[in-house]
Amino acid sequence: MSEAPARRSVAEQNPVWRNQPEDYIKAFRLALERPSNIDPAIDPVVWQALRNLWDDTVQGDEPIAMLLQMAQAEISQEHEEPDTLSDPVVVATPAILAEGISVIEFGTSMTTPELKTLTLRFSEEHPDIYIEPTYIDNSTAEEISSYFSRTIDDVDCFSWHTGAPNNVLTETLDLRSFIEGDTAFPRDDYPSALLGYFEREGGMYGLPLSFQVRALAYSATQFESAGVTPPQSDISLDEFLSLAQQMTRRDGDKQKYGYALPFGEPRDLWFFLEQFDAPLSQNSAQGPVPNFTDPTAVRALMYYVDLLRQYSPHGDLPGYDGGIMIDYISTGEGAMWMTYGSNGLLSLESGYATIIDPHIVPLPRNIATVGLSDIIVEGMYISPQSEHPEACWEWMKFLSQHSTSINPLSFPARQSLAQSPTFLSQAAPGAAELYEDYLPRLNDLRALSGQDLFNTPFFDPFWLYRAVDRAIQGRDLAEELAIAEELTNAYLQCVRQDGEPRQCAEAVDPTYEGKGPRQ
Repeated sequence: MSEAPARRSVAEQNPVWRNQPEDYIKAFRLALERPSNIDPAIDPVVWQALRNLWDDTVQGDEPIAMLLQMAQAEISQEHEEPDTLSDPVVVATPAILAEGISVIEFGTSMTTPELKTLTLRFSEEHPDIYIEPTYIDNSTAEEISSYFSRTIDDVDCFSWHTGAPNNVLTETLDLRSFIEGDTAFPRDDYPSALLGYFEREGGMYGLPLSFQVRALAYSATQFESAGVTPPQSDISLDEFLSLAQQMTRRDGDKQKYGYALPFGEPRDLWFFLEQFDAPLSQNSAQGPVPNFTDPTAVRALMYYVDLLRQYSPHGDLPGYDGGIMIDYISTGEGAMWMTYGSNGLLSLESGYATIIDPHIVPLPRNIATVGLSDIIVEGMYISPQSEHPEACWEWMKFLSQHSTSINPLSFPARQSLAQSPTFLSQAAPGAAELYEDYLPRLNDLRALSGQDLFNTPFFDPFWLYRAVDRAIQGRDLAEELAIAEELTNAYLQCVRQDGEPRQCAEAVDPTYEGKGPRQ
């Protein structure tokens, strides 16, 4: 726990202090009461050392004096050894470029030092091309389709770390001529479904860079401590529920839970709907419309509600409306969770990885199929307005060879890289088996085709999530789903008549608190 509500009244009503040591709470509250004297321009090396010192102090038993000496040694060592990769990722175009050099503005949310290193390596191999990375925040809360379209207009080419919005994908340049005309392009190294993901009406509107797959992650430390056999690669949904029950211990000072939600949108809900083959929508002339009250959907969502009620620390559904979401995974309170990252986590923070020892295994399945939400493809795109599409193509091919260094949380799109010792050595235990489990589906062109409600343009899951949230807190699930279905249907009718998404949401529901549509 490192965050608390800014308002004192809200903090006192929130379970943010729960399960924290008394000295920790006292120090945290004292820090909140004192005026800050931290220079906003503090040396990042000093900041990181002090942050590590704080974590070690509150989590360990070592004397503070010794920890201070270690922090001072860390700062001294970092300042003595210049870091050639510590400059900002976005570099200014040289004031004078040789005649004939193409300047490529590449939009990306990847801000790792490795990206800058790669741009330099690429320039050495292609002295007639200069890559200028431009940061784009494609996690923005604004309407995603509009932001994607504006990005196309602003740069020569770009990467997008989530699936491209279906309704604007074809606004990018068709890459078919590049792929078919480039004898050096290793098409056979890409699973067919990953390439097929970008195909529309005979065109190819993107190139896969990497992808993430949904997996079941667990803390090997917790299972070993509890003396329980951890989930295996062929785990069933019933076995998963049994393990969640065995790993939930509500007695004692420190409660443990069999299942917890990671940060972000509660996308695991989609998985359970798919495993019950629950028809969350039905087709109409205007596109998919909500069918939340279908008995199979109600049964699947009731399974999910009971899972969180009985075997998780969540007394509500966090994360869907911008509210506070407490991290129960890094603290070791959650034994299992759903993940997309190849390291079992959703970030590169390694401070607690050694404590919980994350492993990943294939999903517990009732049915063998992969849902559309189980695979997230990161693509690279070229703007039709770019004056240098050929240079962008060369850069995108180059990046595809080095995705393991710039995006270590994802599996490389190229199979040879995903199965390489270099990549697997930085992934969580179980990553190789997880990839092999998905590989047949990645080579099935139907795996990422089709449409459901969640990937329908402008669909907003807020009312569905709110119904589940209220059910977890004790309300009748079927009644709440009926309300959610009515509001979602009215909202979709509004946006399909060219209404602005947020205005439509607030018009049909003045109490709307959502983050906006998914696409």
